Amino acid sequence: MTSWPVHEPHLLAWAVPICAALGGAALLTRALIAAAPGRGWTVVPRNDRWNRRVVAHFGGVPVLLAFFLVSFLLIRNISNLRLVLLAAAMGAVGMVDDLVDLRASLKTVGQLIVAGAAVWAGVVQPLTASHAVNVAFTVFWIVAITNAFNLLDNMDGLAAGVAIIALAQVAWLDGTGITAMLSLTLAGALGGFLIFNFYPARVFMGDVGSLAVGCFLACASISADAHLSSLSSILLVPLLIFFMPLFDTLLVSVTRRLRGQPISQGGIDHTSHRLVLIGMSESRAVLLLYAISLVAAMMAVLWKYSWGTLGAGIVALFLVASTLLWLYLAKLQVPADASARRVALPQLLEGLVTRISAVTLDSFLILLALYFAYVIRFGRLDEALLGRWLFSGALFVAIKLTALVLCGAYRESWEISSSVDVSRIAGAMALSAVGLIAISALLPESKDPGVLTVVLDMALASVLLVACRASHHILDNLLRNSMAQPRRRAVVTEFPQARELLKPAVGGGVSLAFRAEAKPRPEAQNEF
Repeated sequence: MTSWPVHEPHLLAWAVPICAALGGAALLTRALIAAAPGRGWTVVPRNDRWNRRVVAHFGGVPVLLAFFLVSFLLIRNISNLRLVLLAAAMGAVGMVDDLVDLRASLKTVGQLIVAGAAVWAGVVQPLTASHAVNVAFTVFWIVAITNAFNLLDNMDGLAAGVAIIALAQVAWLDGTGITAMLSLTLAGALGGFLIFNFYPARVFMGDVGSLAVGCFLACASISADAHLSSLSSILLVPLLIFFMPLFDTLLVSVTRRLRGQPISQGGIDHTSHRLVLIGMSESRAVLLLYAISLVAAMMAVLWKYSWGTLGAGIVALFLVASTLLWLYLAKLQVPADASARRVALPQLLEGLVTRISAVTLDSFLILLALYFAYVIRFGRLDEALLGRWLFSGALFVAIKLTALVLCGAYRESWEISSSVDVSRIAGAMALSAVGLIAISALLPESKDPGVLTVVLDMALASVLLVACRASHHILDNLLRNSMAQPRRRAVVTEFPQARELLKPAVGGGVSLAFRAEAKPRPEAQNEF
């Protein structure tokens, strides 16, 4: 990795490019806002977009100009500027799209060309021993992350703020290399832009900015991955860094396909939009997504430095919570395009998928509880204990799932609706603990999990199973039921299509968890 352009990096060496980019971007963005109305560089409200005001466009241009200027002044060696040049090329694709509204296929071709240029320039993820596989993965990664940030640019301040968090993470991974310096410089430029882009925004980034930032981050993450030693870290740490863009892309892609709507078509169905449509303010929704991005960044740190103790388990808990939030948001009814056609699974197949999903999630939670029980009991889960944990995991999953079936935990809805459901889970965990203690007495010492481990696991599994099955009630209280009535009326006034979203279901809240027997409602636009 090429070193920093000074011999011993210190605070001033880091601060100068960041502040220069921030100040330059702020001044250029302010000039753009002043000039935009007279030159027609504005975005007007559209039915398929969230914006309801006339706002200056092409905000990515001052960001990139400030970033390029500072980078070229600091780095004279052209080989060290490959990330900057690749971002410029992707920004050019975005600029053309902003000006002439390219078809999705043509924009993808442009992105593939830039991704191919990145591979030619030596930006390749060394994932496997096969160069062809590495090249294919690299091209896919660059295009995927680029489009993820493009999709994330859907609400005031969201894409810029999340990008700053991701750039800081990439800089942390790279240490004191050129990639770290460039990442923080771009973060500074985005900070200057964010002054005018946070709610209520006076300027939008446009594809020229979102595509360029996404491309830079994708390529920079590959360069920074050289500091990761294990395959699991190479795969998971970048996914955590880009957690929010990928979360939103998956949410939009799946729900639009289920509605029969093209993924590339605009809409007000992104993560941020769903949060606002259920009653949150725009600024509060964006700050919540910032917070989730920061938590994901902390998970990346834990994964890198605390694997084998609590790190992997905490990361797994975060992923479970994120999955439950994703399901909650995915099942909200959102306005669909008039031409959209709901792509529904046959009722029998839908019920089968629901049951399989419920059992799979319960199995994962049982294994996660056992993981924490081992870490608490033995203080670690290293290679010496891994074989015992794997054997215990298979045994615990089989016994506990059987107990859940016998106690009626899968008889009706997967979700918790009363104290009876809680008692069924508690009874199943107690019954399985008795059985496991009896079985443990017959096992050799090398396979015996121990009575204390079984008791710890019983308590942890009970908490995890109850918490996950009650997640829809918890999220309703956090995101929906706490919203003041005046705010609800304001949302409906500005977005009439949100009226159905704000109606509580029978019994309070909206029931969004797995349904084993529920029939699909014809009015549901994207219910699983």
